Amino acid sequence: MKKFLGLLMIIISLALFGCAKKEVQKIKVLVPSGTPLVAIGGVLGNENYEVDVVSGADLLTAALVADEYDVVIAPVTAATKLYIAKGIKYRFASVINLSSNYLITLNGSKLDQTGEKRVLAYGMNNTPDIIMKAALANYDVSSFTIEYQQAVTDVVPFIVSNNGDYDFFLTAEPTLTQLSVKYGLSFDVIDLQKELQSSLSIIPQAGIFVNSGSEKQAEIKTFLNDVKKNIEYLNKNQDKYYDKVSSYNEFFTKLTKEVLEKSIARSNIKYYEASKIKGDLDKYYDLLNNLNDKLLNGKKPDDDFYY
Repeated sequence: MKKFLGLLMIIISLALFGCAKKEVQKIKVLVPSGTPLVAIGGVLGNENYEVDVVSGADLLTAALVADEYDVVIAPVTAATKLYIAKGIKYRFASVINLSSNYLITLNGSKLDQTGEKRVLAYGMNNTPDIIMKAALANYDVSSFTIEYQQAVTDVVPFIVSNNGDYDFFLTAEPTLTQLSVKYGLSFDVIDLQKELQSSLSIIPQAGIFVNSGSEKQAEIKTFLNDVKKNIEYLNKNQDKYYDKVSSYNEFFTKLTKEVLEKSIARSNIKYYEASKIKGDLDKYYDLLNNLNDKLLNGKKPDDDFYY
């Protein structure tokens, strides 16, 4: 009887140890503030995910090189560039956000109208700028004069002042919705994704990149599935999403319920397994290389890049 009880205690101890070990197998996730954070907002409450939220591309680039995170959510172009240039360990698992960049006009200007047109954009030679230029290439390019600010938030004061200096402004969600909700502005919106749909089926903006050296691949796959389910939920329940995520991060409360709900429709938050849309991604990389061959050094990632 004593032997039986001793054996039973050992089994129970091993079971408890196994459970405890499983509980601490959290995966570390890095995500930029903005639309990518909106895309995964519903999983922030999961205790199995340790999520760090950052602002700015520099921290994302450093993380992709340093291998400290199990998952990094980053701009697709930036991560692809690092893979081609440095051979990083992170692999492209999924696209979670298509282009949410738009041109707006407050004076009714049309892209196809004659005469000189002035555009205020941001991020010179970065992806939003390249996508905008690709769209403008369908029109009389010589009629467009483009000036730049550093970031989309730097464009906002020029839009609000509306002194007539510019015909078009490059902006993005959720800033676009804030212009109407917070500032009460009325404007026409030009969807750059639709402008390029004849040549590109998708314009990938943000993606999930998985550390191929992580020992937590099972947990990572669960995370990917949870993000996919969350994206399905937010697109079907835009009016309920704020209530679900608002307590997880102050980004959502600062954004406000109204802006979050109204911006989702134009944020193009979608989930695509990257390995299943390699053909579409190759077309995107071809466009980047044609417009700026220094961005990816004129190359495309090989099959090993995909998770």
